[in-house]
Amino acid sequence: MKKISIFLMAIAGVMFICSNASALPVSDGIIGAGEYASFFKEDTIDGPNADGPGVGGQAYDAEFLGLTVTDDRLYFALQTGIVIDPDDGSGPATSGNKQPGDMVLDFGADGSWDYALRFWQTDFAVYSAATGTWTNPSSFPSSGPWRLIGGTEVSSATYSYGADFYDSTDDYGLNLDSNILEGWVSVDAFSEFDTFTQDVKAKWTMECGNDYVETTGSPVPEPTTMLLLGTGLIGMAGLRRKIMKA
Repeated sequence: MKKISIFLMAIAGVMFICSNASALPVSDGIIGAGEYASFFKEDTIDGPNADGPGVGGQAYDAEFLGLTVTDDRLYFALQTGIVIDPDDGSGPATSGNKQPGDMVLDFGADGSWDYALRFWQTDFAVYSAATGTWTNPSSFPSSGPWRLIGGTEVSSATYSYGADFYDSTDDYGLNLDSNILEGWVSVDAFSEFDTFTQDVKAKWTMECGNDYVETTGSPVPEPTTMLLLGTGLIGMAGLRRKIMKA
């Protein structure tokens, strides 16, 4: 009986931990504290914690990059001065060094960039880098890659995204006028990778490379997956108890 009690207590502990980490990001243009499993945030535009290698005006500045990878979706959030508005296509410059780049993804976090999420055009798109080449920023190449040249659009990818202009302090303490882009892409778009077992690195910069944001996320189970796991463990505990009584 003592062993069974310990086993049930362990199950309860696992389910409690999972229930407290089960909230998934919401694509509402507002970044809330704890919304992303992994993230990088910049505290100020020109302060000591500003992201490098260069610091400039808000149009060049990247503030936040968040990432959450589940067993069926990759959620992302980007806060910066130059994000396209999906409603009317306005926002970033189309020429010069203010142009925004692709959000680049590295599955396995092994230094090889595998996909580009493209939202600087009117239509959102997912591109595979298998048949393309990466280009680096002009002023600060180490901030790259910037954009994927060529590549293959993943036409079967399902996704959702939205953007908003945010001009007040958010839950991460960023009191800056900037744009927020949030969304998700189905992991089916990255079919050649085992997305639920690999770390994923995400990065974003602009044409000059004056600033960049980067974060690496480990896959986390969906809340429904954890519920099924917990239910199965409890069922095993009940079966074990029944067998011991027999």
